[in-house]
Amino acid sequence: EMNWNMADYLPEWCGAQTSFNNVIASYISAVFEKLQEESSLIAPGATPIKRKSSQSQSQSQANKVAAAGGSNALQGYVEFAQELIAGELAQKLYFITQKICKKGTNTNEDDRLEIEVLMSSDDHSTPALAFVKNVCKVLSLDTNVTDQV
Repeated sequence: EMNWNMADYLPEWCGAQTSFNNVIASYISAVFEKLQEESSLIAPGATPIKRKSSQSQSQSQANKVAAAGGSNALQGYVEFAQELIAGELAQKLYFITQKICKKGTNTNEDDRLEIEVLMSSDDHSTPALAFVKNVCKVLSLDTNVTDQV
């Protein structure tokens, strides 16, 4: 279920709200599927168990697990997410932004007034720019892909 408040501030007449929800949902879905795939590769019982201990013991245990290759599943996810954003998702976003931009330039007076009301916090915003800002803000919540975003 997609309930992003920021999507409500995007104009619907040019498809920005729907596109925003579709892009975010497809990213979350692809990452979830990759994590499911990675977790199925780990043999039962091979998952490290965090035990209650002092912080220094926990840190040294985490270092041992990482050195032994315990973070391979996470590293696979990180590489997948970075490639997804830099490749397929970037191309999709260029296409969607171009489509929104074309619709935004062919607006009538009523739609322009709606844009001004929706974008009142940023006088220089267009629907395409607002779409890109919001998508980038949400995708950058994943700190593993900040550079790619």
